[in-house]
Amino acid sequence: MTFQSRMDAERIIINIGGVRHETYMSTLKKIPATRLSRLTTNSPNYDPVLNEYYFDRNPFVFSMILNYYRTSKLHYPLGVCAPLFEEELQFFGLDPNQVEPCCWMVYSQHRDTQDTLAVIEGLDLDCEPQSPEEVAKKFGWEDDYNQGTLSAWQRFKPQVWSLFDEPWSSKEAWLLSILSILFVVVSIICFCMKTHPYMRVPEITLNASEFNHNPFDISKKSTSRAHPYFFYIEFVCNIWFTVELTCRLLFSPNMKKFCEDPINIIDFIATVSFYIDWALETVFSETNRDTVEFFSIIRILRLFKLTQHSSGLKILIQTFKASAQELLLLVFFVLLGIVVFAALIFYAERVENNPDNQFESIPVGLWWALITICTIGYGDQVPRTYLGMLVGSVCALMGVLTIALPVPVIVSNFARFYSHAQARSKLPKKRRRILQPHEIKPIIGRSTTAALLNTINPRNTTTTAACLVMETDEPRTANFTAEEDHMIKVVQSALNLDEGTEGYNTAAFFLHCREWNVDEAVQFYLNAQEPTQSYSFPAENAMNLGQQIFHQYEMTFVKDITIGEGESVQPNSTIVKTWQVLNSGTHDWPENFKLKFLDGDDMGFQKTINLPAVEIGKYLNINLDIHTGPEQKIYCSRWRIHDNMELPFGDMIWCVIPVETGGIMNITQMLASTAVSGNRPTSGDTFNTQIINLPSQNMRENDNENMDM
Repeated sequence: MTFQSRMDAERIIINIGGVRHETYMSTLKKIPATRLSRLTTNSPNYDPVLNEYYFDRNPFVFSMILNYYRTSKLHYPLGVCAPLFEEELQFFGLDPNQVEPCCWMVYSQHRDTQDTLAVIEGLDLDCEPQSPEEVAKKFGWEDDYNQGTLSAWQRFKPQVWSLFDEPWSSKEAWLLSILSILFVVVSIICFCMKTHPYMRVPEITLNASEFNHNPFDISKKSTSRAHPYFFYIEFVCNIWFTVELTCRLLFSPNMKKFCEDPINIIDFIATVSFYIDWALETVFSETNRDTVEFFSIIRILRLFKLTQHSSGLKILIQTFKASAQELLLLVFFVLLGIVVFAALIFYAERVENNPDNQFESIPVGLWWALITICTIGYGDQVPRTYLGMLVGSVCALMGVLTIALPVPVIVSNFARFYSHAQARSKLPKKRRRILQPHEIKPIIGRSTTAALLNTINPRNTTTTAACLVMETDEPRTANFTAEEDHMIKVVQSALNLDEGTEGYNTAAFFLHCREWNVDEAVQFYLNAQEPTQSYSFPAENAMNLGQQIFHQYEMTFVKDITIGEGESVQPNSTIVKTWQVLNSGTHDWPENFKLKFLDGDDMGFQKTINLPAVEIGKYLNINLDIHTGPEQKIYCSRWRIHDNMELPFGDMIWCVIPVETGGIMNITQMLASTAVSGNRPTSGDTFNTQIINLPSQNMRENDNENMDM
């Protein structure tokens, strides 16, 4: 059995939120390129004292994930919210689309729910007054609001808009909405009532012989017109509609979006049609009024304006949009049935001698088939033969089945939208606190942090990091794992940042800038607030600088050469600790890169080691002289390589030194001497490091076989 096979068969312990799981390394390697398949003792999640890997994740979900490694089948656990399960899979580097078919329907329901909530969010069903921040965001004035430079027009415009379009914003807006509804109702009533015979007056003509002195005997009138009072009522209503439409257009947050709204288009055409009718009647008095009034029928469509004041009507319209596919399918089958049964009834009535045949052609049968499939049955056309009656019976049955099948889908969509809308209305409204202008401290141009912030957001040279992060609309923890969320809260507490979303995002920003190192993120923030150095960067190189900071260099930790796992040293000893790292990036490391001590036990060693230039793909041995203390314990510290900009990159390097009486000091020293034989730097050397070329893979495999023998 080779050394590698023994390592794969080794049992490991994974602690998930306090629940310990045991498995084999070979089991975790069944799914490569995942977080668990790359576990090593150099991982920051490894606890050398307890000999386990700790992850602050959901232990119930992890049992399903571990079972996936064992059986290669991923099942969805019941009783767990699907987004939580998806987040856990993404954290461990697993594909959520690998869920088994038996669980896929239940697992994918959350996506339908998220789509439904997104649609409801766009319906603007909120009936609560908006905060000044939300109003500024709606009109696109966030920057002016944050800087406190809103003009008088910018303050006045949202107030007028809310009066006409947001009835819930104030009592005045509510009264205006009631008035608008009354004008719509009165206008529709007038449009309908003026067609009633008792609400019309005869036309006055010059032919006195044809004049009827009985105003109530309108049956003999050749022409008549609506009572003049209806014109005056409609004139007043349309003046209101004109004023309302003009104000809503001038004070709308987005004129283009306002003009594209179908309700506003209907309102505009209905209002303009009244003035066109009035002009035609005034200029061309002999114009056929029936033809003119026919085009005014669009005024009835003003009823759709009532949907702006009813959440139920908005949801009903959205239901029909969501059910468009089913409705189109229904129309297709109805049209298919109409054509088929129209042809069948035409020929069925011609088979027998039928003098009362009412189906003279197939187009006549189309009307009969439509009325029969819709289960209306006017009775104006009926089959007379037995074969025709049979065709009519089958047509009616097919109509019941065709129309009834899509109805449950439409009802289900309406129930889904309505239930989610009701549940959403009961949720508390979450708002973010915005920094006021007097809270903003200008820092740009005074430190490396300021230069970096200016690189990311060059359009505003007076924006602080907190203000920059505040502009994001993403909800907190939306893109962070549980580990990262915990680190963000630690930084947020250490710096006494605001407990709201913007303080959270500020901590996340500085952690991201410092490769998620808590100590460096805190120092990075303090440097931004109280800078001690000044740096200047050309504006044209800002984007290149940002790419260099975040993407240029990489480092991979390879192994401990001296004082490896299972070795210990004696108290009060001076020893040499040697690590091996690899330049795994796409750029050579220039000189003056440094390995820096971050935190942990102070063992009297140097805090910074200068590194030589390292080419791409080359290995580097880094030596560290340390002195153990008198106390017997496990000394731990963390190290990180920093570039010339003092930004960390690459893997974390852990220095773990077990100190106990009787430790194998001699063996450790011999290993250290062997690893750097002939290449240990003297006291006058600048770099306490060594660049080496490792033996080939075949040589390492032969060495492992010799060890087994």
